Amino acid sequence: MATPAALAAPDKVESLPPEWRMESDDDYSYDADYAPPPPVKGLVVHGYVADDSIVGEDGTVSVTSPETCPAPVTFIPARGIPQGYPERTTGEYWFYRSGDQALYLSRRWVYEVDSTCQGVAQEVSRIVRIVWFNGSATFIEEKGGDVTDLSTEKIVEDETYPVPSWLVKIDDAELLGNQQSRLVRKSPSRMTRARDEATGVLQTCFELSEAFILWNECYYSGNGPWRGYLLAAGSQDDAGGNYSETGTVKFLPSARIDGRLFEWDREIERSAAAP
Repeated sequence: MATPAALAAPDKVESLPPEWRMESDDDYSYDADYAPPPPVKGLVVHGYVADDSIVGEDGTVSVTSPETCPAPVTFIPARGIPQGYPERTTGEYWFYRSGDQALYLSRRWVYEVDSTCQGVAQEVSRIVRIVWFNGSATFIEEKGGDVTDLSTEKIVEDETYPVPSWLVKIDDAELLGNQQSRLVRKSPSRMTRARDEATGVLQTCFELSEAFILWNECYYSGNGPWRGYLLAAGSQDDAGGNYSETGTVKFLPSARIDGRLFEWDREIERSAAAP
């Protein structure tokens, strides 16, 4: 689990982390009367995902490229994984939501073989804007200020989305039927409540292991519209295989967010100094 993050000060305005940059006010608008929008209230999340589909328990990756190399290439990739994250972290994300709109930023690693049969890791980043309306969510993916993909999906059970599903299904209208509420009714004996060490917020956790599968889930149990948000989940078989994990290292349910993040035509990109 990542190093605990302190709760934000009441007057602090949450904006992009150092790994990302947005267009300056001067470059964004040449209008002498332009004034940046004020901060807005909302939710800020920073989290990660990990599994064993690519990176092995020992940190190695095996890549095949029959056209280039006759045998699989196994190597330990050089990746800028933040301290405290699982060794098999596959991606990291940042999420800002205010009202019915949100900004999702992420990075993940892809692995390839170069012309000399050496394994290489490359970082791939994504920027997705989201709008909720009438039981649906519209996803607008962009790169370099241009829209590269657009889709609208109904918010229903077992649906897949361009971003993690637990970021989509957090809405007042669904609170009574969220997974935490169902688990409280179904498995009260497997439930524990405590303060999450990573984020400092109240959480309700469920031990859901069965037979040969180890499995647990933790949800935000504070008050407000984000109650029932999935803070963490992990599973693997009793031999250590089929491993998957998601975790939250920052969760601010009543944050003051930089209003410029929701100016849709303001360019956002990875910082040149990002690890």
